[in-house]
Amino acid sequence: MVVERSGGHRAGDGSERPRAVASSGERYVPVGKLELCYETFGDRTMPPLLLIMGLGSQMVLWEDGFCEQLAQRGFWVVRFDNRDVGRSTILRESHVPTRSQLVLRDPRGAAYSLE
Repeated sequence: MVVERSGGHRAGDGSERPRAVASSGERYVPVGKLELCYETFGDRTMPPLLLIMGLGSQMVLWEDGFCEQLAQRGFWVVRFDNRDVGRSTILRESHVPTRSQLVLRDPRGAAYSLE
């Protein structure tokens, strides 16, 4: 994917010299009763690039150097910890839905759903 930026450069084409990249540091955003931990790299006015780590893995597996390189290429990089991972809210007393709840798509008692 090519994203046009001001100045005629394309994000990701490497046509600009590398520059220092600012990190937001770890921050938290409320999502319902939960808080998700996230961190951004680069200029917020650039095209966003959301890095989603696999289930059960922390955002820090997207290494700082990799995130900084993406930001130097003209992206505003966002990485985050999924729920129950890393510094995001961990639900210790989540109810595991029964098979019948899953089959009947009964979200009552489920820790979360897509609906």
